Amino acid sequence: MCTLIFFPAKDGVHFASLRDESILRKQAITPQIITNETGLQVVMPIDGEAGGSWIGASNEGVIMVLMNGAFVKHKHSPPYAKSRGLILKEMLLAEDFKSLWATMDLTNIEPFSIFCYNHTHFIRLTWTSEQKVETPLNSSTAHVFSSCTLYNTEMATFREQAINSWMEQSPKVDRASTLLFLQTAFEQSTTGFFLNRETVKTISYTYLKILGQSPSKISFHYTDLLTNQESKTVIDLG
Repeated sequence: MCTLIFFPAKDGVHFASLRDESILRKQAITPQIITNETGLQVVMPIDGEAGGSWIGASNEGVIMVLMNGAFVKHKHSPPYAKSRGLILKEMLLAEDFKSLWATMDLTNIEPFSIFCYNHTHFIRLTWTSEQKVETPLNSSTAHVFSSCTLYNTEMATFREQAINSWMEQSPKVDRASTLLFLQTAFEQSTTGFFLNRETVKTISYTYLKILGQSPSKISFHYTDLLTNQESKTVIDLG
């Protein structure tokens, strides 16, 4: 929810996500498959505090990633009406997330962005605290996003350039090599990818990959960086 890497490759579409969060927050529940009343299946980790999620995928090929903040850093002014993770959870379990987004009342919800991928269509849905903004994204090229609540424009640009440069030079970009790069790049820099502040740290790493064309699958690999526990879930796309 604080760093997102997206890139298409010959073997499928890849997502890598780092979650930066307070170490005082309750531990997240390992990703599980949730089935709604119509049979739609969704895999996502569950936030131990509010019950929502920051990343998930459905058996209809929809992938969503939550990022705190809109386009510029905002003033944190609780209490808020609902956790932003519950918004992502509701949208991912919806039969038509675009319709739900259009009608959803976001009054007194803290600013956020949800990155949505659906069968080559890639969009960013943003709530600024005043309006909803929909930004189309090019699904045929790589993207790197950093949360504006933790990283200013200069830092975000530096991180994006570093990742793009590494991907261009790396002989193999996959879950393991991406994690190693993120863990070791710029360790002494404030622009480093792994946060290690007093109470806010990078606590999980999630790697999603859409495999094949038809039929296809989504591989969902989750690593809890505080406990070093890993889980892998594969769902078939209908």
